[in-house]
Amino acid sequence: MLVTNKKCFFRGAFLLISFFAVFAFLLTPHFEGLDGGKKLTGLEFADGLFNSLSKGSSNFAEMVKEKIKPMQSKDVDITIALKDPSIVPYIKPVIEGAGMTLVISEDQKKLTYKGNMGPFLEAVQQISEKMYNNDSKFVEQKYGVDKALGVTNACWNVLQPSIKELQKQKMITEAGILDTVVRRAIEPAHNFYSVQASSVKEHAIMMSALLVFYLVYTLWYGFGIFEMFEGIGLTMTKSKVKQEG
Repeated sequence: MLVTNKKCFFRGAFLLISFFAVFAFLLTPHFEGLDGGKKLTGLEFADGLFNSLSKGSSNFAEMVKEKIKPMQSKDVDITIALKDPSIVPYIKPVIEGAGMTLVISEDQKKLTYKGNMGPFLEAVQQISEKMYNNDSKFVEQKYGVDKALGVTNACWNVLQPSIKELQKQKMITEAGILDTVVRRAIEPAHNFYSVQASSVKEHAIMMSALLVFYLVYTLWYGFGIFEMFEGIGLTMTKSKVKQEG
């Protein structure tokens, strides 16, 4: 390798070495998590912070409560494909506890539930709200299950395919309500379970600092590569335009 510009080469080498030194530091547990628990790596800390902020902006409990009110007088008869029979012990106490009838086909490939949809959606909303607030014990004790996440998973696997079934029955408005319950209640509750919710206002300075660091750190690496290449004579120049005689 021929170094044509030592100043640029050593400057680029310094930038890259310091870049990887910082990267190694970020991969070691030196940062305290939001819950004050074990030390986290820089990547884990940043991931936890942004997950916490995402959860803080995903609380739609009151909106979902209002959305499902029209379903109080809606009777449905829905049959869906049962892709995973293991969800039955988790969804059965929820559906039957809401006063609906649940029937599983003999080959365990179809699930049918019928009755008033209102109480069932209210139960799903309550489950989602409790899980959003990390209160899994309430769900486990109320429905007699060993794993609260199994309940939210079962609710999703029943309601998600039910949307298309209601659309086939020309119950478009009702299908839209189910879609809201799935996306705004069940999914945030299941995906963010155990995460501590935080607001952007609480961590505005930290979030801004992380974004600025990310920008600077990216440029840091880019300039390091640029200076190294400059040092060994690899540069980008505008090609001359050939003029025809």
